[in-house]
Amino acid sequence: MKHFNESELENQLKIYLTARLDECNRVINSEQEILKSPKLTSINQTYAERTIECTSYIADYLKFEISLRTKPSISIDEMLKQLN
Repeated sequence: MKHFNESELENQLKIYLTARLDECNRVINSEQEILKSPKLTSINQTYAERTIECTSYIADYLKFEISLRTKPSISIDEMLKQLN
């Protein structure tokens, strides 16, 4: 079993978080395309809108987590600004 140092673990975590963020962006883009469909039903519209909303929250959290690992000396005020 390979042992990682803290820097390697942080880098691996950043890679993982970035991959999950990319997946969130793909889901959001896909759901936005569904909303453009001329055959869109109200149920599909509601589902797409909720999926976009929930996935956007996850994406925002991932961006925040990535920024913490990119700028470890961030202030509390800056953290709060990024969350809003």
